[in-house]
Amino acid sequence: GYAAIFYMREGNFDIVGNNNPIFFNRDAILFSDLIRALKPNPKTQIQEPWRYLDFMSHLPENCLTFLYRFDARGIPLEYNHLDGYGIHTFKLKNKEGRGAYCKF
Repeated sequence: GYAAIFYMREGNFDIVGNNNPIFFNRDAILFSDLIRALKPNPKTQIQEPWRYLDFMSHLPENCLTFLYRFDARGIPLEYNHLDGYGIHTFKLKNKEGRGAYCKF
């Protein structure tokens, strides 16, 4: 993922996003398991790649995300190679007060 902060006179404008068009899983409860799989082993403090692979292999919905991650698009070289996908939806208002929803 990524974050961008725009400093303006009216205040800061933060945008967060993901560099994959799809997220790892649809169940929010499994997110803590994903983070645990990415952390190093608590006893040895060494990253163990099999833990991430084990997590991904038990959820078929993660297959496409797994392929994106290890493709050339998965880990960008620089920001100018980053394909960004918005996470949040914003409501922007014009001078008349009419709002429109958008994603960056």
